[in-house]
Amino acid sequence: MSSGRAIGHGSEGTFITIWVVARSKRPGLDGFHDGSLRVRVAAPPADGMANREVAKILRGALGVAPVLLSGATSRRKVFALSGLSVAEARQRLDLAVR
Repeated sequence: MSSGRAIGHGSEGTFITIWVVARSKRPGLDGFHDGSLRVRVAAPPADGMANREVAKILRGALGVAPVLLSGATSRRKVFALSGLSVAEARQRLDLAVR
């Protein structure tokens, strides 16, 4: 699988575009599709619970704490990845995606 357009570089540094699947029975990274990394979370999409779980999953896969830039109430979100280059982020995610 390829990280393709999901990871890039912008004014905030390296970023990743996420598509969230809430209330999943199999939480984790679920591949790249349509310019986004699909992340499955067990949490419901309420009160920021899904956002926190996405951040925790990304932190585990990337080794850095992601910061939500946009999409707090949307299924499509953009996170900043401080301290990682685009190449490092792509490499780590390509290894972590099931």
